[in-house]
Formats: sequence, structure tokens, C-alpha cells
Amino acid sequence: MNVFFKMLSVLIVFSVIGCGGSKDSPPKNTVDDTEDVVDTDNTTSDTETATEITIDATAGGLGAPKSNPLNKHTYFSFESGAVVELTDDEAATSNAWDIAFKRSAIKLNGGISGSKGVTGYYVKNNTEAYNAEGDAVVSWFDTATKETELEDLNSITEADIPADSEFTADSLVKAIKGDGSTDGWWLYDPATHLVSANATKYWVIKTSEGTSYAKVKIDSLTKKIGRASCRERV
Repeated sequence: MNVFFKMLSVLIVFSVIGCGGSKDSPPKNTVDDTEDVVDTDNTTSDTETATEITIDATAGGLGAPKSNPLNKHTYFSFESGAVVELTDDEAATSNAWDIAFKRSAIKLNGGISGSKGVTGYYVKNNTEAYNAEGDAVVSWFDTATKETELEDLNSITEADIPADSEFTADSLVKAIKGDGSTDGWWLYDPATHLVSANATKYWVIKTSEGTSYAKVKIDSLTKKIGRASCRERV
């Protein structure tokens, strides 16, 4: 996964694109044990510098146990332009980082994820990556690289920065995880690049009235990206 940052004066915008890969690799929620590459284009009113930094965000590999010290986010600071060595517990109250990576997960230092107040805004570029129904265009994800998407990144200007009220902070993770872990509803095989339903996991759902319950599990996935079939038993 290539992640590109561009600094506009004192404002930061970022765009995430997928690398070219196997046709079986999932365009959404891609999980693998490769390294994340961060290109920083730090532009001020009178200077312009570019730095490429490689961030190891494998977090000990998919399925790493909680006891593995590598099984943590990798924290990055825009101010220093470098990785900040923090444990997840330390990062929860630290203002030394801005954005963090853990395999397919990205979080900002704000809201539920941190104390610094960092927020984000989706500029809705790369619209060609999804069709009118909102489904991923697999051919785009197969061929997209940092070179092919550089124009979209450079097209973001200060005019695209919205009002403060449109920025959002990290919020609570959904009750049913979709992160590719053994605790979530889908699994990823890094050897075959295939995603499958985690049919061994069940969730009990209680209605807001508290008068009824449902047991839910995901039985299988269709070939169409982003769609799943599930069976519900009451």
C-alpha cells in the first residue's frame, strides 16, 4: 500500500491508493504483510522538499498474538517527518504522532484514537476507482501506482480544504469487525491473496428495545467486491 502526503502551508491532506497486484487481491480492506511506503511532499511558502520514508506496518504479521511486541501500530509525525517509537498504550496519551498504520488499519491522533485532536477529510478524488453503485473497479486497483495517481494527488490545493466543521475525528470501531483478523467476519490468505468468510464466528445482536435477539454469521462472499451474503437465525 502506498500512502502519499502533501502539506499545503500548515494544512495536511492525504490520499491512499492501492498498489498493483494480483487480480485476487481485495481492493477494499487490503491486508498483507508488505511494507507501507510514505512519500512526504512538505511544501511551505518559500521552500519545497520531498522525502520518501519506508514504514514497516506489518505489526508482526497477520495473526500475530497480542503478546508479540511488534503487534502494534507504527506511529508517524508530520512535524518531524519520522516514525515515533511508541507502544499503543503510550500513544493513547501522546501528542508526538499524527497518523498511525497497522496492516490495513489507519488511525489519526484524535477522537477515540488519541488526545491530539487530529481530524481528517475525504477529498473524493480517485472517483474512477468506483462505479456508480459504489463498487470497486478491480482493473483500477490492479494497475494503480504512485506514478499513475500522482496527478490526482497534485491536483489537491488549498481551495479543496473545507470548513473546519467538515473534518471528522476517529470514532469507535464497529461491533462486528471487518479487519481481516481471526476475530472479524472475513479472513485474508497472504499466500493466495484470497478473501474468505470467517464462518466460524458468530455474533449475538440485541435490538434497541431489548426485546429480541438474533444470531448472525457470514457464510460466504460473492465474487462482486464489497458484497457479502449472510444467514440470520432468530
